[in-house]
Amino acid sequence: MAQDKKSFILYADLIHTIEMMPDDKAGVLLKTLFRYVNDQNPVVDDLVVNLVFEPIKRQLKRDLEKYEDKRLKNSQSGKAGGLKSGEADETK
Repeated sequence: MAQDKKSFILYADLIHTIEMMPDDKAGVLLKTLFRYVNDQNPVVDDLVVNLVFEPIKRQLKRDLEKYEDKRLKNSQSGKAGGLKSGEADETK
């Protein structure tokens, strides 16, 4: 995941998949998820957990790309606004 990023989005409709899993495998999935978002590179040996985790991982990557794009645009907008503010101060 992104360095210094402290949160992520987990979509509520995932409950339909999680409810079909046995509790022990759902627990392994949760631990795998948190290891992944904390850059611990988890290895999943369980086929069921791996099948459920793979689409979650792909969604997290898509969300991270959107986050990075938004962060870059906000940074550029902030810099542009700061430059205009500085120019306005010079004319006074």
